[in-house]
Amino acid sequence: MAVIGIDVSKQKLDCAWLRDEATGKVKTRVFGNRRQDFPHLLEWLEHQTGEPLDQLHVVMEATGIYHETLAYWLHAAGIQVYVLNPAQVRDFSRSLGVRGKTDKKDSVVLARYGATQRPDAWQPEPE
Repeated sequence: MAVIGIDVSKQKLDCAWLRDEATGKVKTRVFGNRRQDFPHLLEWLEHQTGEPLDQLHVVMEATGIYHETLAYWLHAAGIQVYVLNPAQVRDFSRSLGVRGKTDKKDSVVLARYGATQRPDAWQPEPE
């Protein structure tokens, strides 16, 4: 199981793969937040983690409308998606003593949250 945190903004996706939970080692990358960039994200995830798609766990915050297209796309690809309340992530970040706030740091916090807190999986709304 590989846990990836994605900090979603209007223009970009800051991604952090938690390589080793015990040591906190991460691998990061930034992609555009456009549908045509999503396959590149998927290729990177598969290449870096070496895991099949059903073993990837992607954690992101609810960011108005900016996370929705990605969440639906990843879910359709067979990836387990978790969409979290930003207030919960903020409190978790504070509990870790994380100082400062950058997109890269936020993606790492999201990955750590997913690895340690075991949130409920997100499911798309029925049509």
